[in-house]
Amino acid sequence: MCGIAGIVGALSSANRDALQRMSNALVHRGPDAEGAWESSPNQRGWGCLLAHRRLSILDLSPTGAQPMVDWDSGDVIVVNGEIYNFRDLRTDLQRSGATFASTGDSEVMLQALVRDGTDALDGLRGMFACGFWQSSERHLLIARDPLGIKPVYVARNPDPDGDWAVMFASEVRSLLASGLLGTPKLDRDAVSSLAWNGFVVGEGTAVEGIELLGAGEA
Repeated sequence: MCGIAGIVGALSSANRDALQRMSNALVHRGPDAEGAWESSPNQRGWGCLLAHRRLSILDLSPTGAQPMVDWDSGDVIVVNGEIYNFRDLRTDLQRSGATFASTGDSEVMLQALVRDGTDALDGLRGMFACGFWQSSERHLLIARDPLGIKPVYVARNPDPDGDWAVMFASEVRSLLASGLLGTPKLDRDAVSSLAWNGFVVGEGTAVEGIELLGAGEA
């Protein structure tokens, strides 16, 4: 199943601790291993922090561990899910000169995004949610499969002077565990939707300020 989490903000001990709490809240999704990574800081000391909780399925070796880094570009990925056509994609990427250290699908997805950027998402057949840090652009891509099988939740800091801007995770509980959202508040519209429909319509959640990334969105 795996669990992913990340923060864009100050590369501070406070945000590192928040990321660790987020990762700890996802241990049930990935009991086999955990990993964390952070980018280099920009001039104001900001960057990206990523965490992954691993459930080993395809590549059981350490080469399949995440966050996974492409050392040529410096790009990094955390992904939850499975890419069904990864063998065909791997062959195509190898023809373009890509080399692989692992045998699983995560590195194939990473190499595809390195080569083609967001256009690579159209060629993926599977179920996935990912965070992809593009080092040269210092840009974080958060994406979800077209059917929305794998979830990813996003929160944006309402305080423009805060020390983080965006965070994401596989579960709402992980975002809450960060401690960065203050006292959680119920979203009235979401609660009304749940009472009326039996589920929350749209991308809102029961917690104010936390949204579910839409199916196929990036």
